[in-house]
Amino acid sequence: MKKVLYITYNDMNSLFSGSKVRPKKMYDALIKRGCIVQLLDGEASKKNKQKRIENIRKIDIWLDNNTPDFCYIESPSDPIIFKEDRLLIKKIHKKGIKIGYFYRDAYYKFGKKFFFEDKLSLKQSLKFLYYKFLSWRDDMLIKKYVDVVFVASPSAKKVYKYKDTIPLPPGGEYSNIKRDSNAKDLIYVGGISNRYGINTLLGAMKIINETRHINLNLVCRKNEMFSIPQEYLQCEWLKIYNVSGKELIKIYQKSKIALMPLKVDVYNNMALPIKLYEYLSYSLPIVSTNITEVKAFIEKYNIGLVSTDNDQDFALKILELYDDEKLYELFVKNIKIALDDNRWINRVDKIINELSN
Repeated sequence: MKKVLYITYNDMNSLFSGSKVRPKKMYDALIKRGCIVQLLDGEASKKNKQKRIENIRKIDIWLDNNTPDFCYIESPSDPIIFKEDRLLIKKIHKKGIKIGYFYRDAYYKFGKKFFFEDKLSLKQSLKFLYYKFLSWRDDMLIKKYVDVVFVASPSAKKVYKYKDTIPLPPGGEYSNIKRDSNAKDLIYVGGISNRYGINTLLGAMKIINETRHINLNLVCRKNEMFSIPQEYLQCEWLKIYNVSGKELIKIYQKSKIALMPLKVDVYNNMALPIKLYEYLSYSLPIVSTNITEVKAFIEKYNIGLVSTDNDQDFALKILELYDDEKLYELFVKNIKIALDDNRWINRVDKIINELSN
């Protein structure tokens, strides 16, 4: 039975978006595998600074009398901002405890355009430079004190060039929720921006609904609802939701196909979004743009169709899958096989194996 120090930079009681769901799923999988887990959580933000530092101090005291088999860290989406967090990592290393660090997003490696699609103001340029410095500081910390850096995909390994960089299996899970037998809608859950492919998505739906009537259930954060292009807001086929939990499950139940219209770029090409596996957990075949890792995964398990990164081809692939019931049922059958190989427990097993050597 392994004793694990598990560090995350989010509050375990308020994990809703895809990237924030991962820490909770990993925690649950460690427990399921029989590990004794000492948890350090708490949002690592300026407004939550006092609580975060209190949590760090508790772990610091715990380490004086305890030596876990290893430490696993789920990185924040932004750089580590508190010196107390950095000092804790140094202490863990000094005690000879092996550290595994899942590196989510080195955004600064992709340049200013990743942050700002328009021309940068002076303030934005300075913000990017400061972000780049903080990220470089994290880099130095990782190189000096972390034993194994885990990444999301083989493509990410080419970007995150550390001494020992290992891709993790994707995380998925089975769901007992059954979709309605007469489900006819399409579903998209995610961000509303060009990087997430919102223009491709809505452009494709507009093309489809010129000759058909097929609804799109679009689920996004409340603060992003106002970013949906004005021209689509009055369309009868567009159903916009800001929900989670049981209300989101109801939307999945009435949906037939899940959509991943991500823009093809260097970052998205190496991504395997959690949303992909959430779609699969509801037995939803997928239509995706041809981003590298998602395309490879879909084709490996034969669970959906892949289009080029434009609205016309995306619309054609949606209709091809929508109208071909034999192909659709084949994809549904194959989804179970995909989930058998790619569960959260498989991900945890890989981490335990690498950090126990």
